[in-house]
Amino acid sequence: MQRQLAARGISLGYADSDIITDLSVDIAPGKVTSIVGPNGCGKSTLLRSLSRLLKPRGGEILLDGKAIAEIRTKELAKSLGLLPQSPIAPDGIVVADLVGRGRTPHQGMLGRWSTEDYEIVEESMRTTGTFELAERSIDELSGGQRQRVWIAMALAQRTDILLLDEPTTYLDIKHQLEVLDLLTDLNAQHGTTIAMVLHDLNLAARYSDELIAVADGKIYAQGSPREVITSESVRHVFGVDSLIIDDPVSGLPAVMPIGHHHVL
Repeated sequence: MQRQLAARGISLGYADSDIITDLSVDIAPGKVTSIVGPNGCGKSTLLRSLSRLLKPRGGEILLDGKAIAEIRTKELAKSLGLLPQSPIAPDGIVVADLVGRGRTPHQGMLGRWSTEDYEIVEESMRTTGTFELAERSIDELSGGQRQRVWIAMALAQRTDILLLDEPTTYLDIKHQLEVLDLLTDLNAQHGTTIAMVLHDLNLAARYSDELIAVADGKIYAQGSPREVITSESVRHVFGVDSLIIDDPVSGLPAVMPIGHHHVL
């Protein structure tokens, strides 16, 4: 059964600042969804709320029709995983131990490890290319290596829904593609619902079943990449004129921004 994650009439903000007001959205179950929009539009704030890191000022977040505020933390962690934008690791922790923390929600009170736990942690590290780093301290790794380790931990959690805030941050183009291929495979093989914030519109269109375009704290458009990626939507959401062409690799829409120095 696919899990249903949704927001109903939520309002979000920090201190005296309102960022999102009366927003409702459904995350497509069993699909890969990318949330796109300019800096400061509220996309990361929305993702934090969907993961219960940020409590709505109004409205509610629902998992299978039940308010996530009412679900026990450990039970929620078995169904919903999050990779935040700037995760913080304990000082001196090694890669294998950090990835292993993804198994915590599945263990009993004594925290005993099963053979399955060890196998899942190893598979998660091999899948993300971090197995060779198993005994290295997180503090010694590059930004790109650390990002892949955090993704390995999220994979080890083995949740039905995985939320990721800018998972390709700090990665060069090769590793960006590897991470997005990995998430696509996870969705295809296990039916995991993926919802992530991405900045690159072309990668978002290529790797997503559905896009949610956010502007000024509201959802401007939601649907397939071809429905959402239009010259009008790019102009409205990002304030940029663009030419939309068919990506010669995927056949999906690709955005060619038009700067004022490059008008033909």
